[in-house]
Amino acid sequence: SSRPARKQGRGGAKGPVVDPGGSDGSFNIWYGKRTSRDEKEAKAASTRCKPRLDCGYTRARKGEAICVFFAQGRCTNGPECDYHHRLPDEEDEKLLGPAVDIFGRDRFA
Repeated sequence: SSRPARKQGRGGAKGPVVDPGGSDGSFNIWYGKRTSRDEKEAKAASTRCKPRLDCGYTRARKGEAICVFFAQGRCTNGPECDYHHRLPDEEDEKLLGPAVDIFGRDRFA
């Protein structure tokens, strides 16, 4: 990229997620069980990555991982970050290898 990565903010809490299924809990088809009270009261993410605005060059070298905080919309390092601030592609996956994910975290089989 020809422009520096944008420093992202932290943002404030957005409040609880509203459950349209009622107060008795909803059935989760993926897990085959009712949604717990904790899941219904989960808070929405307070930050979000905006690739069109946030992507840019950083201090990362070729073969470095994508910044997990960038992906969450909360990397305050911007161009001084040691990880990439861009959308990953297949080349990134190949450079990092099968042992780690796109963010450089160990994969478990």
